[in-house]
Amino acid sequence: MALAFRGLPMAQVPLWNGNSDAAWALASVLMLIASVLFAGSHRGNPAMPGPQGKDLARKAPHGVFKVTRHPMMWSFALWSAAHILASPTPRVLVLAGAIAFLALAGSFLQDRKKYLTMGAAWETWHRHTTFAPRLTALASVGLVPWLAGLALWLGASWLHLWLVGIPAGIFRWI
Repeated sequence: MALAFRGLPMAQVPLWNGNSDAAWALASVLMLIASVLFAGSHRGNPAMPGPQGKDLARKAPHGVFKVTRHPMMWSFALWSAAHILASPTPRVLVLAGAIAFLALAGSFLQDRKKYLTMGAAWETWHRHTTFAPRLTALASVGLVPWLAGLALWLGASWLHLWLVGIPAGIFRWI
């Protein structure tokens, strides 16, 4: 998909004005939240492959898992939404839309697979967590996911200009 995306002409008519400061500000906030969810998903994730999954699923939700039981997948979906918002061209809609669909459909199917492989442990985790993000819970995820997410967001935003040629995040205005 990345090769197909790059093969399409960059000059495409946007479906709306994604170049406005409001669209970029909202996209930047979505990317910050996505970065926090992604960074926090690597710590104590019962959905990650490994023998400790059942033990982790029996524990109370912690960190970004207070927001959603699929923080990594939702980070991909939020990445997609931010990019569609700020660059609403057909090529971005196809690529980012496919990533969002894969992330959300995949996490929905992962719930079923984890229930089949982990049984009661996953059922407990499922009961104590939510599929859709509770953004109000972001305030209680802890300092480590926020610091790691902020570092990821700043680094990716800075690199965006050098890798894609478009300034992103706070670097759009600096």
